Amino acid sequence: MHRLILVLTLCLAGTAAAQNYPAKPVRVVVPGAPGSTPDLLARLFTQRLGEVMNASFIIDNKPGAGGTIGTNLAMKSPADGYTLLFGYQAAVTVTPSLYPDLPYKPETDMAPISLLARICYALVTQPDNPVATLQQFIELLKREPGKVPVASSGNGSGGHLFMEMLTGETGTSFTHVPYKSSPINDVLGGQIPFAMESMGVAVPMIKSGRIKALAVSAPKRLPVLANVPAAAEVAPAAVNCGWNAMWAPAGTPPEIIARVHAGLMQTAATPAVRQRVEDLSMDMIAGTPAELAATVKHEIEIYSKVIRSRNIKLQ
Repeated sequence: MHRLILVLTLCLAGTAAAQNYPAKPVRVVVPGAPGSTPDLLARLFTQRLGEVMNASFIIDNKPGAGGTIGTNLAMKSPADGYTLLFGYQAAVTVTPSLYPDLPYKPETDMAPISLLARICYALVTQPDNPVATLQQFIELLKREPGKVPVASSGNGSGGHLFMEMLTGETGTSFTHVPYKSSPINDVLGGQIPFAMESMGVAVPMIKSGRIKALAVSAPKRLPVLANVPAAAEVAPAAVNCGWNAMWAPAGTPPEIIARVHAGLMQTAATPAVRQRVEDLSMDMIAGTPAELAATVKHEIEIYSKVIRSRNIKLQ
């Protein structure tokens, strides 16, 4: 009887805490540097989320090691709702296959709250490059197997993985040129003929005519570049886009997860937030915790196969 009373008391206390949540500032860990895309998005969403929930959300930037430092810090924090993670795809679904000693398990250590925004990549080149279409690019890869250089922002980056997917499905090969950051300046200068670049960087330059796009990595054409084909039109499995989402540490009370999720849905529906996401050449993909969990599980399986079959290493 005493045990039952104790259990009921703890349950009631937990419910009361969730109803009063948040009663103090909430730390939101961002595994990216100030000014990075994850940081910009985190500040956009948390500012509006704070207004919706009448609360204070404090950004804590923890970049490094492909996002694993910040992700691990957030997921090892107390599961009380006062530390959340505004994370991104690579640190959650790609790193399990690239880091043999990853200190967290995305499917068990992370309580999903919601997907938020998606950003895809563009295959770009100089305007005067005689290769003007995706089909011509694939034909070039076939004529010169393993010799065509394509740059990305690093080994295991979204652009790199997309190229491995594209060449894997088309039976071609290329020379990957990994940069430590965006390769766009070398594309502009003609030092590298092809590169995978994020839409946020590529779109303004494409629209101004400084570079041209041969394809996008989305499942279908994107409204912002309606005349540029999706690579999936030629190679259906060549789809790879980055995304951002919010998690809490595993074990966080479901009532708190539900409150944060409800606040995020209101935030995502705010016209000014949606417009800013669009201005960054991103798509709003806010959804349920179950959808985020399913996305993580599915992508871990996909990237594991790609990374293993193509023998991709960090170095």
